[in-house]
Amino acid sequence: MLASCGSSGTPSSSGSGSSTPTPTAAPSGPATASFAFTGTGGLSSTQSSPSFIRCNTPSTKGATTSALIATGEANVVALVSLSPSSISVSLRSGGGSTYQERDFSGPLSGFDVQTGGSFSAMLSPAAGGTSGASSIGTLSAISGTVACGGQTRGTTTVVFNGTTSKGMVSNGFDAAFVECDTFSQGISAAAIGVLDIAGTKWDAFFTATTSRLTLFASSSAGSLSLTGAPGSGATVSATGGHVTGTLTEGGTSNTVTVSGDLTCGSHANF
Repeated sequence: MLASCGSSGTPSSSGSGSSTPTPTAAPSGPATASFAFTGTGGLSSTQSSPSFIRCNTPSTKGATTSALIATGEANVVALVSLSPSSISVSLRSGGGSTYQERDFSGPLSGFDVQTGGSFSAMLSPAAGGTSGASSIGTLSAISGTVACGGQTRGTTTVVFNGTTSKGMVSNGFDAAFVECDTFSQGISAAAIGVLDIAGTKWDAFFTATTSRLTLFASSSAGSLSLTGAPGSGATVSATGGHVTGTLTEGGTSNTVTVSGDLTCGSHANF
């Protein structure tokens, strides 16, 4: 839109060879999403109340936007992950010895992981994407809309130092999405992103509460799970936290120290 000549006599930009664009307001408000599933049984449904939405989250395969949402099938949730060129849907049910999972994937074109958008995709079973899934149905297609609103990534300076069964770690995240969540047990601050361990890039999820620290990481080399207690001076709030402590890898004597700050971005927490 061009600036106009007002009663003050300010020259109009028309005919001057230049124009002043009208500022566009930055997106605001919480992220929202709605998904229409096509599949067998109760899976065919439209859902619009995700448990979480994470836009522009770093991963070893590039940035993604993901959401966890119920399906029309009882006790089955869907983890939907979108990249600019592909989509994956992981159907999950139960836990522990009753856990079941069935995964699907399909192509996308031009999805914007920073702002969101509408999409439609055909789905096929993902290779190796079944785990005890005898009672979970199948999906053939998905469509929907994601609006990232004013969601931001947040920042972290957390650094890990020590030894794991997969090698040494002595650095922080290459990039991360940092969020704070409030649960019945209290508040957690988490960083989700890419972590270098012994020269290999891992997808990592670090969580801090007032009583517990956890680091889970996965790559083509396997998986790692470390836990520990916060050290003296550690804090966690609704906006972030300061972290110190020592993590121990399960089933080993390997330890990794952790220290640094988490500053949470704005996100949807339902």
